[in-house]
Formats: sequence, structure tokens, C-alpha cells
Amino acid sequence: MSGIDGLQLLKQIRALHWMIPVIVVTSRDDKRTAAEALAIGVFAYVPKPCEYLSFEHIVALTPDRRAA
Repeated sequence: MSGIDGLQLLKQIRALHWMIPVIVVTSRDDKRTAAEALAIGVFAYVPKPCEYLSFEHIVALTPDRRAA
């Protein structure tokens, strides 16, 4: 992404609606960034490369917040 990083985007999403489930998929396997993303409230933090079946499982576990 140009002009904004993923954590900044996540903060903007959280400002709009706290209940939107967010899965961060990143090429950065950085523990500090992961901890910050989890503190902001992501549902999952997935470093690349990730196995398709594992990612599919994470998506299936994501809560459906449309009814909330």
C-alpha cells in the first residue's frame, strides 16, 4: 500500500466501526507489529506465506458481525 501502512489503515477501520472483524495478512513476520495489531483488535494476524487450508480455517472462524 502506498501512503499508509496496515496499522494506520486498521486504526481508521476501528474508528469507523469497532466490530468489523479484520484479518491482517502480511509479509512482515514482526512480533512488535503483530502485538500492536492484536492490541488494536484484529481477529487474526497471518504472516505470509500461509498455507491455504490454514487461512481458510481462520476465515471460517471469523465471527459474523452483520447481525450485531
